[in-house]
Amino acid sequence: MKHSGIAIALAALITANAEASPTSSDYACEVRQKAGIAGIHIEGSGNPKSFVDTELPTRFRLRMTATANDKGYILSEQPYEGPDRDRREYQTENTLLHSTYSGDGTDFRSDEDLGFMRLGKRLDGTLWFYHSGFEYPGGADTDLSARWGLCNQIED
Repeated sequence: MKHSGIAIALAALITANAEASPTSSDYACEVRQKAGIAGIHIEGSGNPKSFVDTELPTRFRLRMTATANDKGYILSEQPYEGPDRDRREYQTENTLLHSTYSGDGTDFRSDEDLGFMRLGKRLDGTLWFYHSGFEYPGGADTDLSARWGLCNQIED
């Protein structure tokens, strides 16, 4: 009968997690890990190379908004000028989401390119994220980056 107790506990955990739907709000987020593949556009510069970002953590501000029909969510990066912002120049003013992303509250896709983001809620209420997408630091160079980090809801 030990297995039935485990099954009940797992069912309760799954139910609690399912009820923990995302909240339309602003979030203070921190990139804790970043790696990728970088290519330089100059002829003769060699093949793309892998990298691990050592200038972490960096922070950004994320907004999650429920869509008008409440069937999904929109993610957008909001202005953030703190001293811990990623100071590299990208193709937009943002450091992570270079367009809006649409999704179901867990899985999001960029509305303009191939980027994606997955969000999950930890037991303490903190969101974790995994993001991957193309970015263009310095203009014509191309990086394919993957990031992991945490977000805390900003209380108004």
